[in-house]
Amino acid sequence: MISKTQVGKAVGRHIYGNLYGCDREKINNPGFLKRIIVEAVEVAKAKLVKAEAYKIGGYVAAIAIVKESHISVHAWPDHSYATVDVFTCGDTDPQAAFEFIAKQLKPRKYTKHFIDRSN
Repeated sequence: MISKTQVGKAVGRHIYGNLYGCDREKINNPGFLKRIIVEAVEVAKAKLVKAEAYKIGGYVAAIAIVKESHISVHAWPDHSYATVDVFTCGDTDPQAAFEFIAKQLKPRKYTKHFIDRSN
């Protein structure tokens, strides 16, 4: 059985995308990724709870947990490729955070997607 749901007011906005041809040196540096996601929290006007970054083999990631949800970067330096995920609720600007991160990683090109998370 399929139930119909009524789409209501947006409770969250989710911006995510793929970045191609990134600066390998930057995306291979967990400290750099952590710094830019913490700065992206400020750009989004969100409130930081905790930020972490780590490197496992050829994979590097950074995630910021914010009161409004999360901001993350996942990177594969050998491929000059990264993904960015910004999901926030409330009076925040996830698009500004995404654009800030993309500018810092200097991709040759990128895709960006938007999902309106409604109640």
